[in-house]
Amino acid sequence: MTADQPAHTAVRPSPDGRNRNETPEQLRADVERVRAELGETVAALAGKADIKARAKNATRRTTANLAEQARNLTPAQGGIATAVAAVAAGATAATIEWRRRSRGGHSAARWRRIVRK
Repeated sequence: MTADQPAHTAVRPSPDGRNRNETPEQLRADVERVRAELGETVAALAGKADIKARAKNATRRTTANLAEQARNLTPAQGGIATAVAAVAAGATAATIEWRRRSRGGHSAARWRRIVRK
């Protein structure tokens, strides 16, 4: 520590390369700010890693989009669109249920044996 620098400050280079003096309170505030930013980053990464939640959100968005499109159809188009939407919803539900059930002990090797039969 130099004679012109008090014992209760820390010298840290600033982004422009010059040293700056910070008090312990300023350092604590900086640490808290960095912790908050890190927490937000971790939360964002956890959200991206949650595949199940992302799939549910995509399903909700698609359903809302299809419902909006269905509301904008003329009455003549509505009957056909309703039938197509019902078939698509049923196929989606069946696929999701099939995939959910297929995870129960069906490894890749087991699927190869089933397919060969």
